[in-house]
Formats: sequence, structure tokens, C-alpha cells
Amino acid sequence: MKFSAFTLSVVFPGLGQVLLGRYLKGILIFFSIIILLDLSLVILPIILLFPLGLPSGTLCSMFYALCFLIYLYNLWDISNIVYLRYRKRLQEKKKTILKQSIIYYLQNDLNSAKSELRKALKLDKDDVDTLYYLSRIERASGRTSKEKAILTKLSNLDLENKWT
Repeated sequence: MKFSAFTLSVVFPGLGQVLLGRYLKGILIFFSIIILLDLSLVILPIILLFPLGLPSGTLCSMFYALCFLIYLYNLWDISNIVYLRYRKRLQEKKKTILKQSIIYYLQNDLNSAKSELRKALKLDKDDVDTLYYLSRIERASGRTSKEKAILTKLSNLDLENKWT
């Protein structure tokens, strides 16, 4: 659905937004591009017949530029919609995995906890929370060399000093 909405929006600007339920925005983008293109095709002969003091192609060039800007906005908007939905689902899945790994850790099932954290790292290899919990498991398992390597990576990624 997301890929088809993105593809549709590339070919027919605004219709991908309509497919994803953002009707007003999609219709505004679609018709503004159609109207601007029509105006530029109709206004060009009028400018050539009745000069308004502008160079013959200036007004049409402005319409084309505005049309192009709306098209770029369309691409930005549809990719933002698709990416944000994907990112939100990914965060929810990662949060569930982290909760399960903490439960395993509290039950002293370190192997299952480590397995869950590895799943979370597959979703986001640079997640500071996951790396912190993994370092705690390595410490509890007695693998201090792995813990130090994880903590080094964590210190480079943890810009907010959340886990110092």
C-alpha cells in the first residue's frame, strides 16, 4: 500500500496522499499542479499576443517553477507520511522486544534476554537503550571484554548522556 501510494504520487502528484486517506491535501496538490500547467499553456499565447511589459516567457516560467515546487512538496510529503508510519511501527516493535528482554533479565534468563536484545539490534543497530541493556547482560554473564566494547560504542552514540 505504501509503495503504491508513493509510486502513484510520483506519477500523479497528490493521488498518493488521497490513497493514504489525506484527501484534502492530495486533492489540493493534484489540482494546483493541473491548474498551473493549464494556465501556463493558456497564458503563453496571450502574452505573445498582448505583451504586458514582461519578457514573453517570464510569467510561464514562474508558473512552471511554482508547479515544480508543488511537485517537490508532494514528494517530500508522501515520503514523510510513508517513512513516519514505518518508523512508528518499528519503534513500537522495538519497545515490545525491550520489555520482553527486561522480563527475561529479571527472571535471570540471560540467554533469552540477550536473544531478544539481538532482535532489537536488528531493527536499530545504534539504539542506545538496547546497547545499554546488552552491556548489563554481558556484565552479568561475566563477559567484561564484550561489555567494554559495547560501552565504547554506547558512549559514541549516546549524545544526550542518557546512560553515562
